[in-house]
Parts: sequence; structure tokens; C-alpha cells
Amino acid sequence: MAPDVTITPAAADERAAALRLVFGHLDPETRLARVAAGLGLIDQGELDPAGLLAARAGGRLVGAVVVAPVPGAGAAVWPPRLEPGVADAVADDLVRHAADWLRG
Repeated sequence: MAPDVTITPAAADERAAALRLVFGHLDPETRLARVAAGLGLIDQGELDPAGLLAARAGGRLVGAVVVAPVPGAGAAVWPPRLEPGVADAVADDLVRHAADWLRG
């Protein structure tokens, strides 16, 4: 694991920020719609919030990934996204944690 980085499910008060990071590559309008949809799915119980993983360094959100199991032993995975300047190793750590959570 990257030094001084912790990875856990995003806390309720950081879910929107984590989703904004995951969808940060999209245009602002689409990103806003995806964040709202993701939060709605969590609120409706359609998306397990434990599958929204946040990487933190020094208490600051630096990366996130979203994973969700699907029927038939599959999974939907939105690739990890990192804040600029964060080491690629953090993305690797997010994927490892996501895979461990899915196996669980």
C-alpha cells in the first residue's frame, strides 16, 4: 500500500466528493447527473455504499473507486480516479481493496 494512505468505504459526508472524483473525467453536466444518480442509488439501497471506496492521505480525499456486484458472480467497476499528483500506486491499492471487498 502507498505510504500514509488509508482506504475505506467513503463516509456518508464524503460520498458526493468521492463520486465527483470518480466521474471527474466527464463534462460538468454529465458529472453532476452521475453524482446525483449514484447518491440516489445509495439512498434507495440499490448501490451498497461499502462499494464506494475512498483513499485518504493526511485526512484528505485523494482517490476513489466504485464497485458493485452484479448477478452471476460479476461486478461493475468504475475505474479509480486520483487527484492530480497522487502516485499511481494509490489506484492500484484502490483496485486491490475493491477486489477484496467484492470477494467478501
